[in-house]
Amino acid sequence: MYRAKNTFRELLTNFDPRILLVFILILSLGMVSFISKFIGSVDCENTTFYIVAKNRLVGENIEFYNETNGADTWEWDFGDGSEKEHEKSVTHQYDKSGKYRVTLTINETCITFKDIVIKSVGDLSERIRKPEIIAPRVVKVGEEVMFDYYYNGNDLFSWEWSFGETSRLDDTESNPVYVYRTPGVKKISLIVNGNVSKIVSKTILVKPKDPVPPEALIEDVEIKPLKLKKGPAQIDPAEEFAMTLPVVPPSSKKKTNTADKKKKNAPKISEEQFEILLHQVAKKSKTKDDFATFLCDDFKVPVLINDSKIMPFDEYCKKIADKTLKFSNIRLTANDEGCIINVEVNYKIKKHLLWIND
Repeated sequence: MYRAKNTFRELLTNFDPRILLVFILILSLGMVSFISKFIGSVDCENTTFYIVAKNRLVGENIEFYNETNGADTWEWDFGDGSEKEHEKSVTHQYDKSGKYRVTLTINETCITFKDIVIKSVGDLSERIRKPEIIAPRVVKVGEEVMFDYYYNGNDLFSWEWSFGETSRLDDTESNPVYVYRTPGVKKISLIVNGNVSKIVSKTILVKPKDPVPPEALIEDVEIKPLKLKKGPAQIDPAEEFAMTLPVVPPSSKKKTNTADKKKKNAPKISEEQFEILLHQVAKKSKTKDDFATFLCDDFKVPVLINDSKIMPFDEYCKKIADKTLKFSNIRLTANDEGCIINVEVNYKIKKHLLWIND
């Protein structure tokens, strides 16, 4: 016991206070570094970058820049095997045409990427020689739709438009106007100057027209009282007309009521319930067949994806299989029987810890 006390006294006597000072200094630096990193952290889900280019051609200077708050370091990988860049804003030239994936790593933790298609000068010339149809993505039955085009050339003398509702030629004007009579996915085609090899097309979605409120169908009709001429008693005209009507057999009336009972409307489903089913389709615990009663067994109803793509519902179910989804909007359109005839979805998928458009 006495020896232990002496050893402790010797440690206190020989202790160098500079060791304690160094320890406190290291601890302080570590806390400052941790706090600075915590304050300057980056929300990886909201990181992105921008591409500025006129034509995205081979040999063109293409600018890439990032404006993420809290970003301290950047690493640009242009996907073509070239050296990586480490500035906030960089420029790059591609030597060959093709599709490249540009990847940006921020603060050595957040990774985001975009695909860029680089074309040759010949590809650009080919695009300029082909017209481009200008039309809305979504229209409604009964609305006037104006069609336009872009074409870099002055040698125009004929236009052949087909609006996808019939198999024939619909219009030969340069800027036609068309009114769709039926809903569904329609493929618009345009041939300029009779050059079939340069035919272009675009797909649009025609939605059913909005239902008319019952009140709008009621017209204000002035009902005047029926006046009979003076003289001997007369039969009421309404009663006289009713006497001329054929008598409906009881059996026929019964059959009509039975038929009305057999006719059932599709069950209602909310957008939230529809979203839950789509998540289950993505997890492969449900299939398109689980939507049969809501679609009235029509699995070819059009699905408008992120306001840019249109595909049949059965193909869309295959597309989202094995994916993690995050929906921002779902809109369903049904007919008078309650059958869903159109689906609009806006969503993102999770890929490499990032949420991107599908």
